[in-house]
Amino acid sequence: MAKIIGNAADLIDWKSVITHLEDTHPPTIKQGRPEQWIESVEGVDPNHPALAPWKAYIARLDASNYNFASTLWYAYDPGKHYDTAIDQKMCEFLNITKRWACVHKVTPGNNCPIHIDNDYESNIDHDKKIRFIMQISPSVKGQLFFMENEVCSNMKLGDLYYWDDYEAWHSAYNIGTETMYLYSIEGTKND
Repeated sequence: MAKIIGNAADLIDWKSVITHLEDTHPPTIKQGRPEQWIESVEGVDPNHPALAPWKAYIARLDASNYNFASTLWYAYDPGKHYDTAIDQKMCEFLNITKRWACVHKVTPGNNCPIHIDNDYESNIDHDKKIRFIMQISPSVKGQLFFMENEVCSNMKLGDLYYWDDYEAWHSAYNIGTETMYLYSIEGTKND
């Protein structure tokens, strides 16, 4: 379940961040079937236990005749597409040590299907990991973020949603008329 724990709209000039994203290296494109957009699978043993949920997920999508035609979103990475100082400010604001951060873009008519993000590399205890997401572009009708069975719509710019389980099933859909930008950050809580 997601809960709002604060707002970071004034912490960073998110409009400038978005403008800069479009002026940098091309983002990572996530499109089509999950095998094409699960970057964390690269270099991982195909029999790695963390892949079991993904294999079951793909089998369920295939059994439902899922239409992947509108599956398209973009990922922007710190250091490559935006200044890492943004992540540092967010870590200070949230009192966390960063493990991972990213900006995602979902254009009108496209989606990021429901999925989980597996952790192949970490030895950190599951209970110590925390994750947040927020919309960094103004929200318009039709921009949706799902976490488990909860739907977040008309998200206020900068509202920080805390995930009670960093491996929660989630997705984003944009059936609106403007591009949606989301910022995600995961880490461990500082003492």
